[in-house]
Amino acid sequence: MGFAGASITLFAFYLFVRDRHDLNTRAAGTVCAAVAVQAVWAPLLFSKLAFLFLQIDAGVVGWLVSHLVPGASWSGTVVNTPSGHDVAITAPCASFHNLSLASLCWVTLSMLHRPYWVKSDIYIGLGAALIQFGFNIWRLVFVCLSLPMYEFWHEGSGKHIFSAVATACAVIFVQVALARRDRRDHKPELGLTAVS
Repeated sequence: MGFAGASITLFAFYLFVRDRHDLNTRAAGTVCAAVAVQAVWAPLLFSKLAFLFLQIDAGVVGWLVSHLVPGASWSGTVVNTPSGHDVAITAPCASFHNLSLASLCWVTLSMLHRPYWVKSDIYIGLGAALIQFGFNIWRLVFVCLSLPMYEFWHEGSGKHIFSAVATACAVIFVQVALARRDRRDHKPELGLTAVS
C-alpha cells in the first residue's frame, strides 16, 4: 500500500469519527472508504485469494463453454477447446476483479441518493455485484470460444464495449432500484387526503 492508499483510508476514518452526528460527513466518509476499498484493499485481498477466485472463474466459464462448444473442458485455470484454442484465466481478467468497481458505484450512488443506509441497500449492492460478475463471466466465455472472439473481447474494441455496458448496467440498476424503493416507501396511504 502506497502513500495515496494510506491517505484515503485515513481520510475516510477521519470523516467517520470527526462528527458522528452529521449524516453528510458520514456519507462522505463512506464514499472515501469505498474508494479506498476499490483502489487499495480489494486488490490486496484479491491478490491473496486469487488462487481460489481463479479456480471458481475457470470452473464456471469452463462449464458454460462446455455447453456451447462440444468437447470443451477445463483444468485448473485453463479452459480448453477441441480447436486448440486454450485460454488461461489470470488475475487481471478474473470476473471477481471488477466487483469492487460495482461496490464503489453502489456506495457512491446510495450516498448521493441519501446520506444514510437502509436495510434494503444490501440487496441493491448484491444485485450490482451480481450484474458485474455475470458480465465478467460472459466476457470470459466469449474470450474462450475462438481466437477471433479472444482478439475482439480481450485485445480489441470489445473490451471497451464491455466496460461501458457493464458499468452502465450497474449504474442504471442501482439508480432504478434506489428510486423504486423510495417510491414504495413514500407511497401515500390510499384513501387518505391531506386537509389543511
